[in-house]
Amino acid sequence: MIDTASHETLRRFYRDWYRPNLQAVVVVGDIDPAYAEAKIKKHFGHLKNPKRQRERTVFGVPDNIEPLVAMATDPEATSSVFRLMYKHPRKTVHTWADYREVLMQRLYSSMMAARFAELNQKPESPFYHRFIVLRGLYGAGHQRTYLVCSHQGKPHRRCHHAPGDGKRAGASPWIYPRRTRTSENRTPCLGRTPLPRARQNQLGIAGHAAYTAHFLQRSPVPGPELELQMIRELLPTITLQDMNALAPAWITEHNMVAVLTAPQRDDLPVPDETRVLELIQEARKLGVETL
Repeated sequence: MIDTASHETLRRFYRDWYRPNLQAVVVVGDIDPAYAEAKIKKHFGHLKNPKRQRERTVFGVPDNIEPLVAMATDPEATSSVFRLMYKHPRKTVHTWADYREVLMQRLYSSMMAARFAELNQKPESPFYHRFIVLRGLYGAGHQRTYLVCSHQGKPHRRCHHAPGDGKRAGASPWIYPRRTRTSENRTPCLGRTPLPRARQNQLGIAGHAAYTAHFLQRSPVPGPELELQMIRELLPTITLQDMNALAPAWITEHNMVAVLTAPQRDDLPVPDETRVLELIQEARKLGVETL
């Protein structure tokens, strides 16, 4: 677009979308709030919304029943990467119950990361990195992304292992020691006193990110003191039953998207879409074990 758009098209885009009622100014740090507010008004107060404002449409991401598959190769790529993405509706955090679910997601991701780290230490492991994480998806949806990165081995092995590990996480129960160990790893910080406000102001990057997310995604900004209190009160209420109920809701039969990227090499064949779908179905039939 940049190569072909006219000068007037770019200017019109700026006038349409770079307007005060779609903007925010975030200032964090060791500052005088009154002084900062005066500076903001001085430098931004003259901006006006256009008389004719274009409507800002938020487009959703359609559901899919059958898995969607995309593949790409690159001669400069150094490893093959297989991603499984499960699309889910966006959830906003408004209540303590919502935040409790966020804590459960973090615990689950930490437990899976610990499990993957153990598997990656085995000599026969073909992977150097893999994880599961919840990330935003354009529009009104979220996506639960399960990512597998490997060495320059056979790409079809990534397609086979990813849904298998996801299935095992969803179908097999977590045992108490792993859940307890993960909670205890998070517990030491709960006994600490929050940093003094002056010290917190020095952590400007984190504060900037939190306020930016609040403006763009309506994410809450409870502050370190309240968040610490919430964690202390909510973490002990999360049970093994709660954790075991998470994965089946995330690893679903529908709304799956598989993406495979690999080096472009003659000695490294890449499976086609049909084979990727077959490998996913094979992996779904694998047995499970307690994690």
